[in-house]
Amino acid sequence: MILSAVVALVAAPLALLPAAPPARAESLGGGVYRIYATEFGANNDPNAPPGSITSSGHVLQENDQLVALPACTESSCPWLGFDAASKTSKWGPNTGCAEADGLCWVQIVSLQTGVCAVAPVLDVGPLFQRDNWWWPQSERNYDFPQGEPAAEAVIQGADVGYGPGITDAGYDISSYSVGPGMDIAAGTWQDLGLPPNLDATEVEVTLLWQTGLTHDQACGGSGAVGGETNAVVTDDVNLRDAPDAGGNVVDVLPAGSRVTVTGGAQNGYDPLDYDGERGWAAGDSLALDAGSGGQTAITTTGLNLRAGPSSDDDVLFVLPAGSSVALTGQASNGYVSVSYDGTDGWVAADYLSGNT
Repeated sequence: MILSAVVALVAAPLALLPAAPPARAESLGGGVYRIYATEFGANNDPNAPPGSITSSGHVLQENDQLVALPACTESSCPWLGFDAASKTSKWGPNTGCAEADGLCWVQIVSLQTGVCAVAPVLDVGPLFQRDNWWWPQSERNYDFPQGEPAAEAVIQGADVGYGPGITDAGYDISSYSVGPGMDIAAGTWQDLGLPPNLDATEVEVTLLWQTGLTHDQACGGSGAVGGETNAVVTDDVNLRDAPDAGGNVVDVLPAGSRVTVTGGAQNGYDPLDYDGERGWAAGDSLALDAGSGGQTAITTTGLNLRAGPSSDDDVLFVLPAGSSVALTGQASNGYVSVSYDGTDGWVAADYLSGNT
């Protein structure tokens, strides 16, 4: 039964956060909120590494695209109903917010990088299980203003029924400097252009169910990963549930199908979204659009454009310093895939500067 595994991610405690600017969480109106967020699901995450099971039953993948909100939603707690008994359970009230694909979606804009990304809500956390901070104060589980995570008050010593400074999951956060209102999986964190090992970051999150928008209309209509589709299938290819040839085949994608590559490659397989269906497909059966992802970067020095993601791969040519390259959505061994003047290849990520 799923509940026995839910705690793997539902309320994993954060490491003590260093000093940070005072929290400025607030509702900006129209379903948009300014909050702090933290990362989870990285390979070095001691509480929620890849392979952990989220509250929805999703097996967390390396560089996964999803978020956790600190109370149940229809897609993070699909097993929880909406009746009175559910509202009084340890999980608290559920939020009905699913789109036609069965998922609740959020748009996130990093206030550090300015990059926009979209991700589904597939987990509960990081510190609370019953904090539906996105509801009006009169309907919230805790008596705080709409848009203010309970964690922000609890780190100041507030008592929400479990003792001063204690969350409903039993964590003492009175020594924390930031009360995050959302956890962002490593792949979405990367999509936002955020560096790994950043303890917390300020974001503007749009809860799309409060706006009437669907996820393919978010980020200026650019879809879940910077483009409603960003690649084409060149041959009939198996869509698998894991990034290897042993993964179960969940569908066969016909040659010519348009797909969205949703993150970095693993073992030669790319994570895909195909008409709302997610899985992995062999990367050599895909042709990425030039500039897919909608992001570009500038080379900071003369830089080798290589045929593959290592210093052993052939040099196609040398990019002059200051060249603008299109990021095409893959990363491996410290290299990222790019397109430059019609040529696809790989460059060392350390010698690129930001998105432009």
